[in-house]
Amino acid sequence: TPTPTPTPTPAGEVLGVTGTPGVPLPPTDSLSGGTTTPSGESWRLILLAMAGLLAATLLLTPTRSVARRKDR
Repeated sequence: TPTPTPTPTPAGEVLGVTGTPGVPLPPTDSLSGGTTTPSGESWRLILLAMAGLLAATLLLTPTRSVARRKDR
C-alpha cells in the first residue's frame, strides 16, 4: 500500500472572520498630525482685513467740532 505524503502547511494564511470588533478607542497620541482646524487659513486673512478696515475707519473719520456759544 502506498503511503500518502503530507502536504506542507503554508505560512501566512488568512483566517476567517471570528466576530465583529467592539467600538474602537480614540487615538491616544496627541501628535498624530491631524488638525481639527479648517484646512484653509483664509479665515485669519479675512479677520485681519476686517480689523484693518475698522482701524482705518476709526482713525480717518473726522471729529465733529462743537460750536461754542458766545456769552454776551
